[in-house]
Amino acid sequence: MTKRSSGATWRVRAVGLALLLAISLALFEIACQVWAVVSVFPELERIRTHALHPYEASENPRLAYQLQAGLELEVEGRWLRVNRYSLREDSDDLAPNRRRIGLIGDSVLFGIEHDQGQTISLQVQRSLDQAGEDARVFNAGVPGYGLAEIAENLRVVDDVYDFSDIVYLLNLNDFSRRDSVYEGADNGLYRTYQAPVLMSPWFVGKVIYRYQKGGHLYGDDGWYRWLFEGNEQWGYRQLDDMIEEARARGARFSVVLLPAGIAYSDGEYVLADVHANIQRYLAARGVPVLSPVEDFRGESGELIDESDHMYQPGLELMGGLIADFILETDRD
Repeated sequence: MTKRSSGATWRVRAVGLALLLAISLALFEIACQVWAVVSVFPELERIRTHALHPYEASENPRLAYQLQAGLELEVEGRWLRVNRYSLREDSDDLAPNRRRIGLIGDSVLFGIEHDQGQTISLQVQRSLDQAGEDARVFNAGVPGYGLAEIAENLRVVDDVYDFSDIVYLLNLNDFSRRDSVYEGADNGLYRTYQAPVLMSPWFVGKVIYRYQKGGHLYGDDGWYRWLFEGNEQWGYRQLDDMIEEARARGARFSVVLLPAGIAYSDGEYVLADVHANIQRYLAARGVPVLSPVEDFRGESGELIDESDHMYQPGLELMGGLIADFILETDRD
């Protein structure tokens, strides 16, 4: 066989393999699309139309969804009220003549499964009131938002409230990232409002994500490390956006690093190094940081669960700590 015929044979085989791969990928995508139509989309529609679903589509494509404006809902004696600006607040009062403190974050701040009067923001309000501080604290927490969405939500909410202070309650799972293998900390809420165009990459990404979580509902500290290490620099850019946005608006910006309940092991906090990395980054940019790991160490099982959400004693403790942090930052 001549070199020319050998080269032609190689090219034919290469084209054949490429064609076979393209057909295989197309068939896999078709299978994923069928699976989505039969299984995924009906479930997402059921979630979206459920009477207790407190969300609605957002006109802002970066957010995709938001709290349902004007909602008032009671579930097993617990009240959820959302004002006209899509904040978990009892009223539309903008408190124009008071110091306005905006707390931003995810479901921990929002207060999943807690009554309107039990949230962290209300605990901070009560502590500041007791200290004689003339301030109004607002709850801008939205379940499922990650760093990018929280940064965008800061802009949206502050356009309305013009906060004097912005305090970001940073949950380590905020390093989740939409449209990547790191998507999923919102338990699919984003996809309830924004379905993937191609299902096969999303399906593969979910398999990788679930593998990293170890097949458990909440995973372990390794999952948090995977999220953080895979998105650290991207996450810092989102933090930079928040810092710059707050300063451009004349608001003081600070961060509270929420402890991860599952990271307490035999008296140790195994994600202390991750907290330290974030603290160093923020300190270099002049951002005050509170990391109350020690405050939750002794009785962490009674204060915080393995999904990072707090029991009532934890909410009260965190609210008091944040209020003290705000007042201490005032003195610095």
